[in-house]
Amino acid sequence: MFAQEFVGWNAIERDIQRVDACCTRGGTLLLIELEDLNPYLSIDRLDESASNRFLLLFSDALDEAAI
Repeated sequence: MFAQEFVGWNAIERDIQRVDACCTRGGTLLLIELEDLNPYLSIDRLDESASNRFLLLFSDALDEAAI
């Protein structure tokens, strides 16, 4: 559940995320690192349609995270 909270905000269909956390003595999980390894990081390798679609979805994901 802890990691899913960080993964869930991302509306992009396909990506890889790694969530690192540590457990306190009280049993609470604390986020250490959140890594988003998106396969579309090389936007210049996509055709214009795919690039525009990715940028739209990415922008929407950021908007959702800001809410």
